[in-house]
Amino acid sequence: MPETTTRLPLKSGKPGPQLIGPPGWSVAALTFKQRDTIDNYLRRQTAAPLESVALVCQGSSCPYSAHCPLYQEDPSLVPIGGVCPIELSLAEMWLEEYKTALEIRDVDIVDVAILKEYIGWMLFSRRAQQEMATDPKILRKEFAGVDMKGHVLMTENMNPIFVMLEKSSKRQQKLMESLLATREAKMRADGNTATSFSTFLTVLMERVEEKKKAKTNTTRVLDTSKIQGRVGVVPLTEVHLKSPPLYEGEAGNCSPP
Repeated sequence: MPETTTRLPLKSGKPGPQLIGPPGWSVAALTFKQRDTIDNYLRRQTAAPLESVALVCQGSSCPYSAHCPLYQEDPSLVPIGGVCPIELSLAEMWLEEYKTALEIRDVDIVDVAILKEYIGWMLFSRRAQQEMATDPKILRKEFAGVDMKGHVLMTENMNPIFVMLEKSSKRQQKLMESLLATREAKMRADGNTATSFSTFLTVLMERVEEKKKAKTNTTRVLDTSKIQGRVGVVPLTEVHLKSPPLYEGEAGNCSPP
């Protein structure tokens, strides 16, 4: 069966992302700098792509330029056509802060993916809040139609930006609950392991003590196998040993001297 794709490592001899393309395609035409650029890009997409969530800079056409510190300082500073430096910097900053607060490691790829989605919704909320600053009305009057007499009918609807903020808030809450549940589950697992080990040690010590007591209280029996022709001789127990001494007489009769 012919191969439908070609897998080529970007950096020879080093583990990392592979560039997948059509059969017979090669990355030989790429310079080392271009390979590094693509390799770094693919590595940054691990778990969830924050760069894909960030805005593409549109300069003066950006609806959020009024809130952009770079554009406000000097419009020539913004990288038109590139990823918004402000949003990308915020996303990376929030990512590191939450990873530290929640003790998430880079190898915890599932937690990282959830966290990156959470940060994506934080960026969406930030944009919505900026739009609300420009259009703060929660209720909007919108055209609904015309009645039989030609009167214009208006209706009041919730500002869709407010609806989006509400949706974003609920989604962020669910994602955070998922992250906290993961932390709680790990803590419980660690706690159960510690409890189980502690319980095991306690039970073990109890068994040792029981064996010691059983050994101490074991009935001591005299060996009567060597006693021949004697009747009425019974094994001596702990009770007998604690009783006054008895002397064995003829035919099993015991009497004091």
